[in-house]
Amino acid sequence: MKKLSTHVVVSVLVAAVAMSIGSTERTASAHVFDPPPSHLTVGDQEFDATIGGLRTYLDATKTRDPGLFLQLAPDVERLETKRTEAVVAAGVGVVAATVSIVYAFSGQSTCSAPAVTDPAFAAKSDAWAACNQNNTQHAGTFALLGTGALAAGLAAAWAIAPSRADILDVINKNNRLAPEPMRLQLGYDPVSRLAYGGVSLAF
Repeated sequence: MKKLSTHVVVSVLVAAVAMSIGSTERTASAHVFDPPPSHLTVGDQEFDATIGGLRTYLDATKTRDPGLFLQLAPDVERLETKRTEAVVAAGVGVVAATVSIVYAFSGQSTCSAPAVTDPAFAAKSDAWAACNQNNTQHAGTFALLGTGALAAGLAAAWAIAPSRADILDVINKNNRLAPEPMRLQLGYDPVSRLAYGGVSLAF
């Protein structure tokens, strides 16, 4: 059983290292192809082109334009709620996956090899083999369940999370109600050297 557990643990460690290397490569690739920076502009004010940026803008209108604040507040709060639900869904998936993976290895039975001099060596050898097989199946089953839980959590988070279209809906509503439109300002991408600078889009 000790050899089997060592083999399984080594396999898991190799897989973890491979995933870590892949993640590093993806991070490096993402750094090379970073999208140009973007932000929202309203007059001489700038805000992040995110839900957090919309919240900052909304808070800025609370005293300046209470009527606009009351019109936009439910929409921004709805986006914030969806964002929180997406984070919770992803967190539940990660926790469930972690618990399942840990139990896959910690919940195994202890299998003892019989001594060659044992009179019941044949029967105990069969029992030892069956114990090892059960442990292998146990590890495989709960590792698979953990992977499924992680995938389900991330899929749910992706489905729940606010989309870019949801943010644009709030921007469009603001521009229908506010005296001054909100614009999406795109920055300059120094890597690809594309001329994004100075581009301003109204919605």
